[in-house]
Amino acid sequence: MKVYGLVRLAKEPEYNNGCTRLSIAWNDFKREGHFFNAVAFKKTGEAIYNNCKKGDRIVITQGILANNNYVVAGEKKYGEQIIINQFEFIESKGNVEPHMPVVAERKAPTIDINSDIELPF
Repeated sequence: MKVYGLVRLAKEPEYNNGCTRLSIAWNDFKREGHFFNAVAFKKTGEAIYNNCKKGDRIVITQGILANNNYVVAGEKKYGEQIIINQFEFIESKGNVEPHMPVVAERKAPTIDINSDIELPF
């Protein structure tokens, strides 16, 4: 299953042998938080580990939901994790406004309705 969206890092990323593990939080339309385990490999994982910390927001632009099944002491454990293939930086927790270009405000022409000028309508 493909995964994409705006998420916040819920814990500090952990790096080990080219693999970065992280916990991410996502708010649904009811503003309820959902937490997921995620993993990123190679350059993507290094970029997240070196540039992101707990509380930062990122956009997952390309990811997949994968099974994370394993055996511990003869007992099979089941789980899911998001594999992040591509992402974009958005903002850090201390920065209240996202990094977006500033657009100049457009001003509409004003007409004084008390003047003697004939209006076109």
